[in-house]
Amino acid sequence: MEGRLPGYVLYNHFLAKPFQDMSKKEAEDNFKYFVDQIPSRIEILEYTVKKSAGIRLDGQEATLRRLGSWFAEVSATMRLTQKEIDRDKSQMPDHLVDFVPEWDIDEQTISLCFDVGAYFAEMLRRDVPGTQWFLIMKPKNDADYNQPVLLSVGKKIWLNPFGVMTSLARGFVDHTTPPEKFADIYPLWRSNLQKY
Repeated sequence: MEGRLPGYVLYNHFLAKPFQDMSKKEAEDNFKYFVDQIPSRIEILEYTVKKSAGIRLDGQEATLRRLGSWFAEVSATMRLTQKEIDRDKSQMPDHLVDFVPEWDIDEQTISLCFDVGAYFAEMLRRDVPGTQWFLIMKPKNDADYNQPVLLSVGKKIWLNPFGVMTSLARGFVDHTTPPEKFADIYPLWRSNLQKY
């Protein structure tokens, strides 16, 4: 399926079921699929960014600033259905129900979060030898439960690239996060993944 960006094929493998609702086998299958798809998803991202903005993703930290600006520019929202809003409200404490948003990032932006996150994480894997892809399987109340993460050298911390990119994209579309933040977090993550 193609999104708003010409030639960009959505990565919608994970969109079928929320991570917290996946069985152990589903989570393991999704993890394997995600890791196997990283090279082709990065190729799709490289093609799309070059075609739409003339930016060549060369794996260099300096390019991240341009990628962050592009990512902020193409991130978009969609209005949630009443069913989705009601679902979100049912999962919130009573005192926060009035703060449930009526919008979220759209499917193309979610797909880009996977692709941009994979690119970002693969740069970190290259720059921090010893980091590895890992699947968080417990505890169930962990925010990264059933999600692929990049595990630090010392195996004490991890980066959820999809989660980080999703937070950035939401900040981009509601204008609370400047595009520069994308490149600014790279040295921080590189340092933390080496230290811990």
